[in-house]
Amino acid sequence: MTTRTLKIILAGVLGAFALYIYFFPPNTGTDVVIVDEKNDTIKAPIDTTSLCMDYKEYNPSTLNTGLIRDMVEIYKANQLQSIQGSTTNPITNDAYSVWFDLDTIKKFIYHIEKGVQKNSTRTEKLGLRFYYGAYPKKMFWGKANGYEDLEEFLQDPVKVAYENKHTIVMMPTIDNGGKIIDFNPFDKNTYATGIAKPTSQFNGEPSNDPNSQIPVMALTGSGSTNNETDPQKRTAARNHGTLIPPGNVSELSF
Repeated sequence: MTTRTLKIILAGVLGAFALYIYFFPPNTGTDVVIVDEKNDTIKAPIDTTSLCMDYKEYNPSTLNTGLIRDMVEIYKANQLQSIQGSTTNPITNDAYSVWFDLDTIKKFIYHIEKGVQKNSTRTEKLGLRFYYGAYPKKMFWGKANGYEDLEEFLQDPVKVAYENKHTIVMMPTIDNGGKIIDFNPFDKNTYATGIAKPTSQFNGEPSNDPNSQIPVMALTGSGSTNNETDPQKRTAARNHGTLIPPGNVSELSF
């Protein structure tokens, strides 16, 4: 084999290698996340900068069924008993379980991370806060009565019984210098100061306070699927789920 032939072969190998590197770059773990707004997709390596990371190296958290059963029974015997047996404001057949489908939770987390990546260059420490809550009086459900997010409840034979029932409200949180605050991932102004609270005191009725009319990203027991495209008006809010009771108690293990 002549020297000229060797040079031609070497040039061909180097050219093929260069093309491979161009089309299939190595994953260094520090690539910039690219958000394709048109197709709503994410292109990123599986590392701490990407959405929905691969946690195959971590074992899932577990609890013994005996502990779960006992914790639920303690709640029923104490908090639930106090709620249902109250002499001032008893809540008959109050809920002690809130269910969410997995797809709803995954979408919720995805949009939290996506909002942060669009609005911040820092590595944010994010979390979820669970507030205990209860649904307002049915007379105020619906856009015309004050609570637009509960409009669909009036058309559902199970949800219509949610009045005064126990639920949870899930909010995104961000670590701001060691202070864990509630925030709206799609509103950069809330990253430092948190979500503005209504200034008026709750008196049992919907508030006309301007701060009470600001939709933010949240999940609760069940509700509207409204998804306004303007992030300042409705930031990908998702409120799906089921309260049990009044949902089917036979579905529960505890």
